[in-house]
Amino acid sequence: MQRVGRERKVGFACIRHQLKRAAGRTGQGAVMGSKNLKAVALRGSQSLSVKHPEKLLEITRRQYDYARRTKIFEITKRWSNLFAWVVNNEREGIVVRNHRSNYFPEGYGHIDVDIFLEKYSEKMLACQQCAMHCQHRFTIKEGPYKGVMGEGPEWIAPVLFGAFAGNTEWDKALMCFEKTNRYGIDSLTYGLYQGWLMDIYDRGLLSKEATGGIDFNWGSAEAMEKLPELINKGEGLGKVISHGAEEAIKHLGPETGEFLYRCGRGLTNEPVNDRILRATCLGDQTSNRGNDHLRGRCNLEFMGLPADVLSKIIGRPTNPDPYAWDTKAFFAMWQQNLNTMSDCLGLCKFWTQWFAPDLFGFEQPLEVINAVTGWNMTKEELWTISERGWNMEKMFNVRDGEDRRHDTPPKIFFEPIKEGARKGLCLEPDKWNALLDEYYELRGWDKNGIPRPETLKRLKLDKEPSHIL
Repeated sequence: MQRVGRERKVGFACIRHQLKRAAGRTGQGAVMGSKNLKAVALRGSQSLSVKHPEKLLEITRRQYDYARRTKIFEITKRWSNLFAWVVNNEREGIVVRNHRSNYFPEGYGHIDVDIFLEKYSEKMLACQQCAMHCQHRFTIKEGPYKGVMGEGPEWIAPVLFGAFAGNTEWDKALMCFEKTNRYGIDSLTYGLYQGWLMDIYDRGLLSKEATGGIDFNWGSAEAMEKLPELINKGEGLGKVISHGAEEAIKHLGPETGEFLYRCGRGLTNEPVNDRILRATCLGDQTSNRGNDHLRGRCNLEFMGLPADVLSKIIGRPTNPDPYAWDTKAFFAMWQQNLNTMSDCLGLCKFWTQWFAPDLFGFEQPLEVINAVTGWNMTKEELWTISERGWNMEKMFNVRDGEDRRHDTPPKIFFEPIKEGARKGLCLEPDKWNALLDEYYELRGWDKNGIPRPETLKRLKLDKEPSHIL
């Protein structure tokens, strides 16, 4: 009988919704499993009271029509966010074979987006009443995985199950991606472990005996097919990595840990080359749940925007050069606050300036809030609410012993890139620490990354009622 990651208490099990949607990355599914909680179902019984319904309809129509006229809408309605796979590979912004390189030219002609659209995509999908078609319904129509179907994939799938694993075949990538979804395990975390195992196998640090006889060479179909199943069954290597990085390293040997790249909070680092992006690296690495593109990634940083355009969006002069260090602390904080705002409102980030420069900032959601509630909330008040949310999360971490040490990227980020157009680039420790100091000061935190008493008082968190912070 098939059991999902949640019931196995896999450390990176998800809370699942429909075929693809997941609350993943941090093992919330394992928490549900530990409580023997199978599902949470909600059904509303009351209507929503809107203070200004006609105004809300006018705002909704206007914003909806505006979004449909943006350039990003035209891109996503055909490609979904798979376009980011092409963009990030071309700019050497991905991680190939677990940091062996940052560019995957052998994928061209094999794991291209156009090939996916032609051979696998059945139709475009969107959430209910959403204009932004962000995913595909796909089916593998022939070969050993014929009949595999699912939704997605996100752009990270051809990175994780393609470049990161040294694989050039869509069939294998989609098969493995869909297995993680079916088993309820986080595809991002799984893919990072899989690439790590292939890496240490290639280095001679993982024997075939230790794999249970499974071939873990780069791009191995056998590994990509069987490892998710071993996790689902709680057997072999699947059981080893199910309990997280520390247990896996302890089991496989301390020398293997050198090649499992994790951020300061212990979360496996995403397969993107953030060492070349100052604001993005800062935003991701200081995110409260660990390296996290959904909390701190500054996508606008590498879009080549003119300085005046970027500065207008951010609200103060901002250097558009992704390799520059100046102005990047506020850029990272702005992005984190924008993402916190969208999370508080349940607003998809594909509708915000996290995704594209011509989408929504703080002003457009504010219009909706005031129309629904009848309030006269200002942009400054909405910014403060976002700050409050970010700092409350931070205080949970501080309660558990977090400090400056946990805002540190993997050590490989401080090593120069060895090849390509960005050869020699890396994070410089002195400049990184100065940037972190500037970020802490903007946040109202001390040099150790702890919110100051006056900051908590300003945000009305000094008398937080639960007394657990």
